[in-house]
Amino acid sequence: MNIAKSSPPDNAAPKELLGIQYLRGIAALLVVFMHIDGMCRFPKYFNVSVFSGWFDAGAVGVQLFFVISGFIIPYVSLAQDSLEPKTTASSFLRRRFIRIIPFMWACIIGYAVLRLLGRGTFPWVPYLRAFTLFPVGEVNPDQIWTLRHEFLFYTIFCCTILLPKKQQWIVMFFWFLTPFIWFPLSTNTDSFSAESFIQDLCNFLFNKHNIFFGIGFLIGILHMKKYIMWKWVTNHGFLFSLISVIPLLIGALLVGTDTNSSEFWAVITLGLLAAISLLAGMSLESTKPLNFVDKAGLKLGDASYSIYLTHTAFVSAILGVWSKIQPGANYVLIIIIGTTLACIGGVAVHLFVEKPIIKFAQKILRPKVATPLPSNG
Repeated sequence: MNIAKSSPPDNAAPKELLGIQYLRGIAALLVVFMHIDGMCRFPKYFNVSVFSGWFDAGAVGVQLFFVISGFIIPYVSLAQDSLEPKTTASSFLRRRFIRIIPFMWACIIGYAVLRLLGRGTFPWVPYLRAFTLFPVGEVNPDQIWTLRHEFLFYTIFCCTILLPKKQQWIVMFFWFLTPFIWFPLSTNTDSFSAESFIQDLCNFLFNKHNIFFGIGFLIGILHMKKYIMWKWVTNHGFLFSLISVIPLLIGALLVGTDTNSSEFWAVITLGLLAAISLLAGMSLESTKPLNFVDKAGLKLGDASYSIYLTHTAFVSAILGVWSKIQPGANYVLIIIIGTTLACIGGVAVHLFVEKPIIKFAQKILRPKVATPLPSNG
């Protein structure tokens, strides 16, 4: 997954932070569990929900992704202690574009083609919004909504922190806190209509998810300034990371995961519980060589973006075939096998589609190196 041989990529955790990669894999697993449980309830599949929606708590995997992203972006872009930029704004955005956008486009086109083949038509406007990361309105596939927020975070970080001699830390941290200003204001005024484009745009710009990015960002800065330096050494790193997520799941079951409608105390609760998982992941040191479980966890982390974007297509195909062959199948077995197959499919897409697309995009968008002038001597 390397973006360039000369510098560490900003799309993945550095090698010494294996726990972050484990957490990425776990976050992807949580989202897959949530979707396969929810899709099993569809009448066209099994029309059953054995665990009364408990797997809905898996939606917190998205918030965990945001907290991890808030940590990693400054960690790989800024120098230790001084916090000066290690990269230019243009280089940062180019690498982010290469890492995220081409593969996202391929997935959107793939979903649109599947929709067209299956139903003979598809609603092109939501797909166009997804293709352009347009900030307002429904998108298809649904997962793209998270990438809207990711790229908003990247843009704010780039414009406030990476610009030379013009770092505006106060603006960066103010953006993290804007939900506390905007949402009380928007719900206590008649200035906006329910369908106001401006209000929808502000709901996006000052979304409560900003708080999750901010929590991860603050932990990253404190770690880089060496205020958080503890380490845990274990030969069961993935299991350790999995255990660290349990409080977050319990919190999600208690307060819910719909942050758009949640009170701020619930959002902050989830953010702090996700911070516990992040602190565990960033402090983890796995003994070498890695055991089989840790290797599998690392592979899940590497492929987490592919798993996240493609799993609903795999789950839909698996449930569609299985429900016709064995409509009375054991629900637990469906969850376990369906999740396993969807993750294997995501890993395969990562290896054979995502990585080649990234390499191709790197080649096309590689910065031009100026030819040195000939010596007059």
